[in-house]
Amino acid sequence: MGATRRKFTLEFRIEAAHRVIDTGRSVHEVASELSVLENSLSKWVRDERRRLETIAGTTDEPLSPAERAELLRLRRTVEEQEKLCVHFSQQRGARPRRSSKPCSRTPRRGRCARAVRT
Repeated sequence: MGATRRKFTLEFRIEAAHRVIDTGRSVHEVASELSVLENSLSKWVRDERRRLETIAGTTDEPLSPAERAELLRLRRTVEEQEKLCVHFSQQRGARPRRSSKPCSRTPRRGRCARAVRT
């Protein structure tokens, strides 16, 4: 019978991740020291770095003029693409569908003549 799966608390995972982040030691060293799998510790380190980047990236500074212009350009692009999606989805419903069943009207290779493109 296999070993039971160990569960680690959030505090332990954060502390283990900071042993790698703060000290600059390798994941392999810290993982063997703590007797955890390298893959697990790598995931904890990645998650903690993302969390730290998110905290550092959230500031109350207003957007620069270049950032504001980029934001407006991207919003316009998204709006245009949404309009195209709506347009094409409406056109799609108007097209006659091809049938895989043979048609009784003027059969051509098992399909209706209207459905076969020339």
